[in-house]
Amino acid sequence: MKELLETFIRRWCNSDYPPTPVSAAELADVERHLDFLMPSDYRSGILTSGLPRPGIKLLHSIVDHEIPIADVSNFHSPSEIIDNTEGWQPAGLPKSAVAFASDCMGNQFYFDRLEGSSSRVWLFDHDFETVKPVGTNFSAWIEAFNSLPDAMSED
Repeated sequence: MKELLETFIRRWCNSDYPPTPVSAAELADVERHLDFLMPSDYRSGILTSGLPRPGIKLLHSIVDHEIPIADVSNFHSPSEIIDNTEGWQPAGLPKSAVAFASDCMGNQFYFDRLEGSSSRVWLFDHDFETVKPVGTNFSAWIEAFNSLPDAMSED
C-alpha cells in the first residue's frame, strides 16, 4: 500500500503541501469513537505516508479526459473523520458509514461498518442522497487514481 499511496502523492499532490502525518494513537481514537477498525490498507498507508493533500491536477485529469470518476480533493484528519461521519448523517449519510475523504463537491467517500474492516470504498452524493461503491477496497480505489492519464491543462 505504501507504494500506491506514494505514487498518488507524487502524481496528484503539490510538493509545497506535503502529506499530513497521522499517529497510530489518533487513528485508534477514531476507531474507538466510531466502533470500527479501519481497513488495514487504509491504516498502513495513512500511518506510513500521511494524509495526501491532492491538488487541482487530479480534477483536471478527470475533466480533461472526461473520465466518469469522482475526484478526491480532501482526506479527512482523524477529528474530521468523526465530525464528517456524524455531521453528514442528518443529510442522509448512512448510519453505518465512516467518512474518510471528500470530493470537490463535498460528497463523502466512506467505509461501511457493516462490511467490517474489509469494506469497499463508497461514495455518498449529498445532492441526490445516493450511495454507490467506487472501489473494491482502499488500495483499488487509490490505484484507480494512479491509473489516470496526466492532465492536459495547467494547474
